[in-house]
Amino acid sequence: MPTGNILYLAPAFLADRRHKTIRGVQVFDLLFVRDLVKLGHNVTLVGEANWRPRFEEHLAGARPTILYTPPLRKPLPCMLWASLALRGRFDATHLGNPAMGMLPGLSILARRGMLGKLTIQANKAPSERFARWVSKWSPVYPALSKGVCTGSPAWMRDKMHVYYGIVNPEEFYPPPTPLPPEPVNFILVGKLDNLWKGAPEAIDAWSRLDPAVRKRCRLHLVSYPNPPANLPEGVIAHPWRPASDIPPLLRQMHVMLVPSTNNQETFSQAMVQGMLTALPIIVNDLPVLTEKLDAGGGLISRSNEQLAQHITTLANDPALRQSMGQAGRAVALQRYIWDSKVFVNRFLLRA
Repeated sequence: MPTGNILYLAPAFLADRRHKTIRGVQVFDLLFVRDLVKLGHNVTLVGEANWRPRFEEHLAGARPTILYTPPLRKPLPCMLWASLALRGRFDATHLGNPAMGMLPGLSILARRGMLGKLTIQANKAPSERFARWVSKWSPVYPALSKGVCTGSPAWMRDKMHVYYGIVNPEEFYPPPTPLPPEPVNFILVGKLDNLWKGAPEAIDAWSRLDPAVRKRCRLHLVSYPNPPANLPEGVIAHPWRPASDIPPLLRQMHVMLVPSTNNQETFSQAMVQGMLTALPIIVNDLPVLTEKLDAGGGLISRSNEQLAQHITTLANDPALRQSMGQAGRAVALQRYIWDSKVFVNRFLLRA
């Protein structure tokens, strides 16, 4: 495989996140950068000065060239500073999200002849203004899901390609020995202080369970640092857990809930991690979630009452849990595994 000089830009790395945990997209970016380095590419990563300790921790052993900006706190000034400080020419530039604050700096890099081939990973649908601005650079848009594509301006959808998945699938596998049958452990994973992740809906559904069912089950809310008071019996709110804690925690669970309530959910890495662990999944009726269950990997809920019914069904039927979990794992392995080598050849260093 040919190697290249790759500039890696992620808006989150150009913001001051000293007091925030690393989650989701940031974990993905760090794992992808490690992969690119291991594949032999010359990677230049740009980060705001306050990211230094995190980069040193997470990129140890696969270190790219890192350009640290001054502690300017926001993507716009950090990107402007970086666009003047960077040197050389890149074969490809990877932009990790279509963020407006990156555009002035990208324009400077383009005028300096440094961008190379531009790939924009669409974690969300690009706005009309963003898409028009970057169209002159002929970017390609690998998108997280079909929903991101359909939410984008109609004229650019033929430039978009659905490609996303779990970078470290080998860490997510079913438990090597059967779990104890009770308590039946349900889990909801995410930044649950974001109400759209559906923690209030899950708690309400739990309160609707028959007391005899609820007594045999546990609902683990991971991570929920500020849960409401007086949680129902069997609901356990966990503080923040680092990404390394999640795989073994999932192997202690029987069922995953993904009750996200709106289209801010554009993929759900947690759902696919649960599928890889052979957990049956109960999801809210959002296309980005239900499309992952088309082969029978779980159940779809359209109300809190129905969510409670599905919880009861899976709590009472170990055989159904097993068959759904196996179906979901097969789908995840087939569709939602990230291959950095394929991504480089298809998008970053495309012919």
